[in-house]
Amino acid sequence: MTAEPEAAAPASGRAPSRYDMRLVANVPTDIGTRLRLLAALRRKPVGHVLTELLGRELPTSGQLAAQLQQMEHTGARDDRADS
Repeated sequence: MTAEPEAAAPASGRAPSRYDMRLVANVPTDIGTRLRLLAALRRKPVGHVLTELLGRELPTSGQLAAQLQQMEHTGARDDRADS
């Protein structure tokens, strides 16, 4: 899922971008090495390769919404059992 570009430049004065979040994570050395090697093999920036991998592995927005609804319904039933 890609965010739409913002209409106006952000307060930082930088040009708008199509990204709405920057991730920072501690990645184990072995995984980081494999990610950089995969990026080199694909001749793409690491960020692009990581985005492709995450896009394939993460559930869709619809699947996540369904899981959240299921959790809410399950939680609601649990609340009634306690009272």
